[in-house]
Amino acid sequence: MKWKCCSPRRRKCTLSSDMLVPRRGFSIQELLVSITVIAILMALILPAVQQARESARRTQCVSNLRQLGIAMHSYADVYQFVPPGNTNGYSAFVLLLPFLEQSSLYAEFDLASLAQDSSNSRFHRTPLAILNCPSDPGNKGSIAQNNYVANAGSGLHESGQFRGVFTIPALGGQRGGGWIRFDSITDGLSNTAGFAEILVSDGSRHNLRIVGSVKPAFRDSGQSAEFTQKCDSPETLTRRVSTGDRGFPWIDGNHPTTLYNHVAPPNHRACTNDGSVPDGSFPVSSTHGLTANVCLVDGSVRGISSHIDQKTWQAIGTRAGAEVVSEF
Repeated sequence: MKWKCCSPRRRKCTLSSDMLVPRRGFSIQELLVSITVIAILMALILPAVQQARESARRTQCVSNLRQLGIAMHSYADVYQFVPPGNTNGYSAFVLLLPFLEQSSLYAEFDLASLAQDSSNSRFHRTPLAILNCPSDPGNKGSIAQNNYVANAGSGLHESGQFRGVFTIPALGGQRGGGWIRFDSITDGLSNTAGFAEILVSDGSRHNLRIVGSVKPAFRDSGQSAEFTQKCDSPETLTRRVSTGDRGFPWIDGNHPTTLYNHVAPPNHRACTNDGSVPDGSFPVSSTHGLTANVCLVDGSVRGISSHIDQKTWQAIGTRAGAEVVSEF
């Protein structure tokens, strides 16, 4: 711009009007249109970003299960049998520690003592990353929670409760307990479940994080479907329910902490059988839509639908049931 002087003596100058340049800016209408376009783009992009993140989390979850499957095979190569689901109260995960690059942590356990002894209380606050599924917001990763559980069997009550892969040797032949070798899994390693995932208890009354109670007790192993239906009913929630049992702590070799069964298909509510924990239903569960990841004994990981046929689901829960397993 140029200055125009009106008086040579006073040197008083003003801007010449013919030198003024008009300025241009956003109108209200243009600003609103811009905001609308940005909002639409965000609405289109965010779901894709979230989907990509969940895909990555699910991949990590599958990887964790696969590592557990490899560790199980490494254990069996050394000891000639699958790690029991409960040894002096210790879970299979404790026995697998040396095969999960956790030998130093394993050395701190005194397996001659009971897992519930006060000397082991500090392990209830010891997290293990490989046991955490990143898709589960309920698992804070700061305490000994675990999203992975071992297959104890398929049955309701005594007929099939411990006829899975991870048993309680102290039971011997009673209720399917004992030491399990791979050659005793006659249904086939690719047709038998080893590990699966669950949603951990977080103190809420979330349908898949609590443990309800079915009353009166069911005693017939053929009543699994009826038991599941009653467990899922609102009536179950009118009774006292546990909001802090599933997946905690990972050193405890019991239901519902580190063992699961195939009474009900994936993503159903867990329930005791009129207060009896071993005779209850403890299904697998996840946040991966209507599926849950399962590691078969051969080490492969499959996403199992919540709508899988119940007989097929129970068949892959037994190691030697001689059932016909259809596609799953």
